[in-house]
Amino acid sequence: MSYYDHAQHHGDTGHAAFDLALLSGQSPAVASARLAKAMDGYSDAYVRSRALSGTKLATLIMATGDPEEALTVAHRALDAVGRVRSNRAVEDVLTLSRECGRYADDAEVIALRERIVSAVRL
Repeated sequence: MSYYDHAQHHGDTGHAAFDLALLSGQSPAVASARLAKAMDGYSDAYVRSRALSGTKLATLIMATGDPEEALTVAHRALDAVGRVRSNRAVEDVLTLSRECGRYADDAEVIALRERIVSAVRL
């Protein structure tokens, strides 16, 4: 359990809070805060974990109606996703892409979705 540090704790609890926020309608504040701390806290040795937390955070922000902020987080997460090969990461970015669908007329969101397609093809 040497990997279980502050960032990992926030990532694990943030992922659980993400599910509660989206599935049960609970406030996204706890999930957002924990996922942001995780994303900022992971070292370069845990780039996959950083990408997973960032993708979840971007999805949550997009789902709660702030596409501009979500775009910033999503691009940061995709920077990390581009360096890892993980089925889970692919699933997460595809979920983010689906969530972007509600802003399909926004040019920046369209560009993000195109970047997601490219990331999935890696």
